[in-house]
Amino acid sequence: MPIFFGWYRWAPKLVAFRNDWCTQCQCERLTFGRLTIDFGHFFWIPIIPLGVWTRWYCSNCNMDPAESAETKRPVRILTWLLVSPLAIVVAIPVWKNDPTVQGGFTLFLLVAAAGAFVFTSWWAFKPLGNTHDSRRSKVQPYASDECPLCSGTIMSSMPKKECSSCGAEHRPFEKANDVLGPTM
Repeated sequence: MPIFFGWYRWAPKLVAFRNDWCTQCQCERLTFGRLTIDFGHFFWIPIIPLGVWTRWYCSNCNMDPAESAETKRPVRILTWLLVSPLAIVVAIPVWKNDPTVQGGFTLFLLVAAAGAFVFTSWWAFKPLGNTHDSRRSKVQPYASDECPLCSGTIMSSMPKKECSSCGAEHRPFEKANDVLGPTM
């Protein structure tokens, strides 16, 4: 019998906004913070409260702006470990002068095997691109006095800026205090 489990995100509400670097769009975008109350469910019955969370979404692609669009290094190395031996195995009949392999096809097999090995080696071990944090540090804070959510006026009350109409807060990126986690 299959076991159904997962989580619910209840009562989503847009509560914050800021400029951020979106790794999916590869440019600076306006992002929105969505507050949800999360529960773990078992057979669709909410059982475990998981807390109140704020998650950030790009205004253009609706994805997490910090989620990497690049292939992770372990996947690259695994691909290299699978493709490289395959390229060598394909070239073995050529190296043994197998009579069933024709002349032009011999050259093709050698070039294809060498090309697959060189490409996957380069791809697996090339340096990863700039980190999200290095790109994010160059993003300018949201500067308009108009709320992007409701077009209301942003009040600059100390210590934070928030919209007078909808109450959305401007949360510029802060290195020390910007992790996905429960909202206090």
